[in-house]
Formats: sequence, structure tokens, C-alpha cells
Amino acid sequence: MRIEHEPTSLRSARHTITWSGDLERAYTFDRHRDGARTMFEGPEVFGNATSYGRALFTVQHLVGADKTGVEKIRGREFLIDPETRELAIVWQLLHGETTTHFVHGSLAWEPR
Repeated sequence: MRIEHEPTSLRSARHTITWSGDLERAYTFDRHRDGARTMFEGPEVFGNATSYGRALFTVQHLVGADKTGVEKIRGREFLIDPETRELAIVWQLLHGETTTHFVHGSLAWEPR
């Protein structure tokens, strides 16, 4: 998984997420932060999240990913180390209300 992070202001950024391997997909969204609240605003993902310290609880609705129903991500992200910016994720992928996959692991920050 690759997350491209392009800051657009002090409280927002454009993210492009690319998955490769067993699950292949790519999507882009604007992420806005307001205190402990985070909003995801299109063009391909809409949703929100709440942070508690270094933990972020998220719900994201993927638009246009599958024409046969709603696809969404419910998950937790935890910043393991603020110095290295290592991020642990656990995402539950759903089609409608049916779980299709769990994605979990550790993401390492690589500056460009």
C-alpha cells in the first residue's frame, strides 16, 4: 500500500491511496482536520474519523468502486512512533454490510 500525501493547507491534504497485491485499487480524496475530527471529501471517498491521542477511528465510503453496492472501510489507525511516523492499520472492508476482507499491517513513512 502506498499513500501519497500532498499538503494543501495547514489542516488539509490530498491523499492518493494505491493498493497492490491481492487487492488492487487506487483512489483519491481530500482530507481535512478540525481538532479531533477528520473529514474525507471526494472525489472518490467520503467519510469521517475521530482521533483519540494517536489513535484514529475511521469510516470511509468508496464512491464508484463497485456499481453493485456500497463499499466502505471501517478501521483503526495508530501512530506507533511520532519520530519515524510509523502507522499501524487495521481496516475492515465491507460490501454493503458484509465483511469482504481485513487489511492490517504497519506502514513506514518515506519522504520524497
